[in-house]
Amino acid sequence: MDGLKIVMVLNNIKDNNNDTLYLIESITEKTGFFCNDGKLIFIVKDEVGLPCEGIETEYLKLQTHIRISSVKNFQTFEDGYYNLIIFNAEVSNDNIFDFVNLCEIYARNEEELSFRDFFYTLISIFQLPSEKQYKNAIGLYGELKFMEYCAKDMDLDISQYWHRNGELSQYDFSNGDNFIEIKSNSNGSDIAIIKHDQIFEVSDGYLVLVSTYIDDTGETINELIESMQEEKKYFNNINFNVNLTKELKRISEFDCQTMRFVVKEIKMFNTKDINPFDNIPVEIKELTYKYDMSECTEIEKREIIGLLNDFVKRI
Repeated sequence: MDGLKIVMVLNNIKDNNNDTLYLIESITEKTGFFCNDGKLIFIVKDEVGLPCEGIETEYLKLQTHIRISSVKNFQTFEDGYYNLIIFNAEVSNDNIFDFVNLCEIYARNEEELSFRDFFYTLISIFQLPSEKQYKNAIGLYGELKFMEYCAKDMDLDISQYWHRNGELSQYDFSNGDNFIEIKSNSNGSDIAIIKHDQIFEVSDGYLVLVSTYIDDTGETINELIESMQEEKKYFNNINFNVNLTKELKRISEFDCQTMRFVVKEIKMFNTKDINPFDNIPVEIKELTYKYDMSECTEIEKREIIGLLNDFVKRI
């Protein structure tokens, strides 16, 4: 159920008070969206017996191991103990749409994350500073386009390896043994901006160059995301959707809606084969440069398929 429909239902529930719990929409047999006292609530059956706990922030409220014995409009709702996350803000707050989307994804992938960890993940998103830390829209587009490329051309979902450590991630994709770093540009060239110690002072890594250019015939970031979300086979894991929500909060909404990219080509390189410097003096720290990769030997597509298949099997 999308966020807009849930907001409409919340606004249409008139007879709502502290003693009445309304079912808005069930997601699975043990999860769903409810309403109480005008607030939207995500409820999950407590099957592990969490201790009773209550935590409240500006936007969210956690309540664990709460007994529910009746629901106003769904009398067959099973009695028992449940864990709740209450959306504390007003229904008109735009964060409600991200809340609905992530809760629904969590409900279908509970095994990936504990309920409490999911709550703290939501906090990390909704408690971001009000002043956005804008990230280069071109960079995000390139990372998303590489994921789409893996799915459409190789039938591989690499999205679960994207920013696995959140903001602390050193690389765009990592499986614990190997890394993949994406470099994107918007001038259609083979030039990438390289941080030398990040890419070349470790082994077993790959660099992907996503060469794009800006053109009115291209697609926006929002259009690309919409296309990816239509692919039911891929991009459904919690890690991807949490990180996507975070990244979108750091990018200008205007850029997401108006910048149109066309992909010229996607190339993949083994970092050990393209290191431009044999030795870097120890006195030089944080060396960053523009690297023209047009003469570098790229990995052929048939080999890329094998490498990426190995990459997604190593975790």
